[in-house]
Amino acid sequence: LIHLLARLPQTMLVATHDMRLVAELFPRTVVLDAGQVVADGPTAQLLADKVLLEAHGLESPYLPLPPERGEVLPKRL
Repeated sequence: LIHLLARLPQTMLVATHDMRLVAELFPRTVVLDAGQVVADGPTAQLLADKVLLEAHGLESPYLPLPPERGEVLPKRL
């Protein structure tokens, strides 16, 4: 239902802790903590802010990048 509503040209107010849903459907996000607005802006920008997410107990919906590895050597024959 929420996916259907997101396609309509209207404003929706949704309260959720589902960051994947937020990332997928909403261009703008307002982050609340203890009833106070702590961030308001483009969803992609807010969800990319690790400091903001950690400070307010939220997890990024994006998969973390794998750790960097050294140079890959060719296989021995």
